[in-house]
Amino acid sequence: MVRIARRAPKKPLDAGGFTVQPLPNRNEGRTARPKPAPIPLSAAARAHGLQKHLQPHRPVPYPAIGSQADPLRKLRAIKCHICRQFGHVTDNCPQGKPLGVQHCHHCRSMSHTTRICPLPASEKTYKFGVCTECQGHGHIADQCPNRNPDDHPTQDGVCQFCGSNYHVLRKCPERLKELKKMDDKPITLGKITADQGGDDDDVFLEMRHKDIERLRHKTQPKTAPKKAKVVTF
Repeated sequence: MVRIARRAPKKPLDAGGFTVQPLPNRNEGRTARPKPAPIPLSAAARAHGLQKHLQPHRPVPYPAIGSQADPLRKLRAIKCHICRQFGHVTDNCPQGKPLGVQHCHHCRSMSHTTRICPLPASEKTYKFGVCTECQGHGHIADQCPNRNPDDHPTQDGVCQFCGSNYHVLRKCPERLKELKKMDDKPITLGKITADQGGDDDDVFLEMRHKDIERLRHKTQPKTAPKKAKVVTF
């Protein structure tokens, strides 16, 4: 047997008056902390603090680095090729230029420099050159037998291509010959026709092989099925 109870109807509460109650004061009964007594300062100290406070803010400068700290740093690193002293270039050398520096070292012409000499490469032998190492004639400093590799150091003191002490890597004659051979070699380029597409991927090649195998099996002649033998008694 199931018994169902009916709920009682809801009755609204009677509207009464609304009173506001203030929140309790948490600081009631507490004592404030006493402020520390000011430290007595002299008149000079007070004036210094006021002056420091009134000064505008200036950023702290960074220490000078490189050429800012030493403007003559680069000039002192320059080495003269005539007197082997630091601090000036060859044009400003107090000992003066040696005879023959101002003309072409290949043909002794005064109308052009050694770099733009019109002679062929086989005739550029520096036969009118003046060496700044030994002050001799007929060669330049790169070909001087008395050249000291310490005066013109490379990465290891020698040419990185042939191991010579008389030139640097960018002036190595053997390296220049190798570069010329590489430039003279013909470059073979592949040719492609208009009806030819790009190279196939491995996936398409495998699919093509499968199609070929499938066609091969289809084209093979089918063998006739064997007939059952009939035996009579």
